[in-house]
Amino acid sequence: MPEPGDPPFFKKAFFISLGVIFFILGMSGTILPFMPGLLFTILSLACFAKGSKKIHFWLTNNPWFGEHFKNIEERKGVPLWSKILTVIFIFLSAGFGIIFVAKTFWVRIISGLISLLMIAIVLKQPTLKK
Repeated sequence: MPEPGDPPFFKKAFFISLGVIFFILGMSGTILPFMPGLLFTILSLACFAKGSKKIHFWLTNNPWFGEHFKNIEERKGVPLWSKILTVIFIFLSAGFGIIFVAKTFWVRIISGLISLLMIAIVLKQPTLKK
């Protein structure tokens, strides 16, 4: 039974689905080089906040990564090392794709602009003060 104030079913399903995808990408970014985990972590948290209060609560109170999610959500910040690594990995992976994978001029331009947008989102996050 939906609670008062819950989003409609399709909107809820949409945000939960996106949240799951971004969460998986974010967690894989902690293992895989050239994967901007921080960006996907921020996106997953935002999607779950709009789609499911239960999943959002679980993420922000998880013993392994809950503090990280809370710091992002409460705008306390992201560790400096995390921001630096994220920007480096975005730059390297986008550079590789633009130089070696993309064949047309427009794909290179669009890829570069998307990469710059991702870097701007990461740099916009406040840096966590100890």
